[in-house]
Amino acid sequence: MTKLKENKEVIIASFFIILVAYSIKLFSYSYSIDTEIYMVQKLEMLKSWLAIHRFSLVAMKYLTNWIPFYLPLINWLTILLFWISNLFAYFNLSQISPKLKNKKIAIFFVSVISTSPIFLEQFNFTLQSMEIAFFLNLFECSVFFLIKYTRNFKYRYALLTILLLTCCIGCYQSFVSLFITMSMIIDWCLIENQITKEKNRKYIFSTILILLISLSLYFLLGDIILSYFQLSSSGYLQSQIGWRSVTIVTCFLNILKSAVRSYFGFLFHMPSFSVLNAFLLLFAFLLMVKQLKQKQYFKTLLILGVITSPILMSIILGNPEPIRACLSLPFTLAFLLWITYQEKKWYRYLITVLVIIQMLTMLRFEYYDLKRYQNDVAMAQQIYEKVKEYTHDHALVFVGSKDSSMNQKMIKGEVMGYSFFDYDGLSNRAVTFMESLGLHVYGDLNFVPEAEIILKNYPSYPDESSILITEKHILIKLS
Repeated sequence: MTKLKENKEVIIASFFIILVAYSIKLFSYSYSIDTEIYMVQKLEMLKSWLAIHRFSLVAMKYLTNWIPFYLPLINWLTILLFWISNLFAYFNLSQISPKLKNKKIAIFFVSVISTSPIFLEQFNFTLQSMEIAFFLNLFECSVFFLIKYTRNFKYRYALLTILLLTCCIGCYQSFVSLFITMSMIIDWCLIENQITKEKNRKYIFSTILILLISLSLYFLLGDIILSYFQLSSSGYLQSQIGWRSVTIVTCFLNILKSAVRSYFGFLFHMPSFSVLNAFLLLFAFLLMVKQLKQKQYFKTLLILGVITSPILMSIILGNPEPIRACLSLPFTLAFLLWITYQEKKWYRYLITVLVIIQMLTMLRFEYYDLKRYQNDVAMAQQIYEKVKEYTHDHALVFVGSKDSSMNQKMIKGEVMGYSFFDYDGLSNRAVTFMESLGLHVYGDLNFVPEAEIILKNYPSYPDESSILITEKHILIKLS
């Protein structure tokens, strides 16, 4: 209770920041890609998660089955859990970093994570957002026990870290790179606290062992669960390994692309998300130069390691990782801000402006994604009105794709802003989306190749002649 009172400014400020940053999501109704499948084919989605070893996520879905899948409620629970996890991260690290107890640094630290576009994209997948936010808290519990382990190296704390980390990886594999990032950040704090070289070596060896044991348990549990439910492992994860399918040169170019995208503009059309990244990266390199001059070689390597950790999975896979999976980048940026922080007015003002820019950009993305959803709903209902008399015994088949924005310029992220009628240049999610709205339709994706031939010379929707009713199908040409 005393610690809460001591940090009330950080708690209040962080809540206000996250409330403003996610205000459009919290006070409106919309959903995006994948959520429509969960709403219509819940069991199939859960099986697909088990097939890619996300057993903790499935278990959490069953445990929270009593919570109604009402999107505004899910969004509020997600953001509240996310806010708590950010505070938890701060409290964990402030125990071993005297500098982080500075209230100004603490507020900036939490703000950088709270306004991250990566979490905005991640939580836009409403079907799993609350669970990811919950496991962020569970992950911070594992960090808590890891920090306790560094104080006296009692094995029970290492065991608790292993169990919690295994559960987190079973929810989302990206917790692996986040653990590596946090392990190096903790090591930085230990060195700052003048830990002996012998204890530091023991810490490094222990964290590597903890990660390896956790990964082994994760794969073992995943295989056991697949065997129990008589399911086959999906090739989804293996298909992302570029080293097996493309040339070495292509893999290295993918890694370079991932690094540039992460730090200097993964949203090439919205560079304001990258100004803070680039600024902190510059200051981090200046700090590294300073450490090298002081012959602090290991600390220099640690900073470089933390900077590299967000693209670790891209290095392992030889393919760019989806930006929403790069959970470690916001924590890396928060760390870089904290270790390069200067008690100068210009620095504080600049960081404040950059965080506000991130927040305003978040709100723009949320607004345009809301407009995208509203346009999708309008287009779905418009199409349904034209064909509803046939939908009880005719399968609905879309050919091509069409952005529902109807010539309205949309701001798009990695997934945000993309229409159900035009995702990845396909409309194969359109029927499921219409089902999720409660419209009585069903699809037949297997008929799409034949439908493309039939509608080859037809005009595109919304032309009245773009719809063709056959004996068993309703064919609609979008493009």
